[in-house]
Amino acid sequence: MSFMGALTVLTGPVANMVGSWQARRAQVSVAKHEANLKRIEQQKGDWKDEFLLIIWSAPLMCAFVPPLQDNAFRAFEYMSKLPEWYMGGWVAISLAVFGIDKVLKFKG
Repeated sequence: MSFMGALTVLTGPVANMVGSWQARRAQVSVAKHEANLKRIEQQKGDWKDEFLLIIWSAPLMCAFVPPLQDNAFRAFEYMSKLPEWYMGGWVAISLAVFGIDKVLKFKG
């Protein structure tokens, strides 16, 4: 057997393993991309993000409109009377909707 023939016999299985690994990696990448597209498609017409953004932004916007300023500050006074578990749940839900959990996982 020639040197090239022996080299081909020895490197053939390694080349096949690398080729199959690359194929699996490409399949996983395509599957992740398709899942992401499906998730985005399912979120069409979903107003929860916009709803929470309006709720979070309303007091700030009211602070700049003189006739609404007193109402905005009164709303915070009433919110201070809500139970801590309720406000904690509201904050946790809001953070989850805005994707903060993914940011914290990425940082950690």
